[in-house]
Amino acid sequence: MMKPLFFIYSVTACLFLAGCARPNYQKQQTAALPNIETPAQTDQENSNQNNQASTHEPPISTTCSLYFPYTKLCAELIWEKQPTDSETGSFTLQFQDTHHQPTALEAGLSLAIYLWMPSMNHGSSPMQIQQIGPGLYKVNRVYFIMPGQWDLHIQLKMNEQVQDEFVQKFTI
Repeated sequence: MMKPLFFIYSVTACLFLAGCARPNYQKQQTAALPNIETPAQTDQENSNQNNQASTHEPPISTTCSLYFPYTKLCAELIWEKQPTDSETGSFTLQFQDTHHQPTALEAGLSLAIYLWMPSMNHGSSPMQIQQIGPGLYKVNRVYFIMPGQWDLHIQLKMNEQVQDEFVQKFTI
């Protein structure tokens, strides 16, 4: 009598725990990605406080939203379709020189972009990156497999080695 009862309790406990381990995702409304304070914005605020009387042009790192310090490139990311936790998104990425003029990547540099969810220690499916002009890229199939905090890593590589990287943090 005791063994069947123990078996029933064991099976019930396992089913209960398995049911609790499944996340209950809530459908979210499509929302614009928040304006995240980037290191360039922080540098600009510090520079403005320290050099208020200065009349020279500020360095590109203070006037650029996506700054790559080692290659001294700036980039502008424009979402064409906002991603959600259930639909893919797409954006364009335009690289610019120190005078904010569109520029191609230096010979030998390649672009790599990936999503990473630090709290869960995983990424998402690969994105499709297509060069559509000098230094201009269209990125499709930007897919977040679940809501939460995400990092968008934009890397410039040479011979498969990362030369420069910018990480944009946001929440889906």
